[in-house]
Amino acid sequence: MVNSGIHPIQNLKVLEKVEKDYGENRKNWAVFWLQQGLNTLEGLIQQQNKESKYVFGNDVTGADVFLFPQ
Repeated sequence: MVNSGIHPIQNLKVLEKVEKDYGENRKNWAVFWLQQGLNTLEGLIQQQNKESKYVFGNDVTGADVFLFPQ
C-alpha cells in the first residue's frame, strides 16, 4: 500500500503535474489522498495486529521501514 498507493502521491513530479493541470491546490490534493491511504493502512494494521508492537509482530520488518517516512 505504501509503495504503490501512498508514496507516489508525495513524488515531486506527480505534485508538479497536478499543480500544472489543476492549479496551486496541489497540497490539498496530496493531503486528501495521503490521509485516505494512511487511514486505510492503519485500519488494516489494527485488524491484523492488535497485540503487535510493530506492523507485523514484535520485530521491525520492511513494512515498518516503508511506513516510518510516511
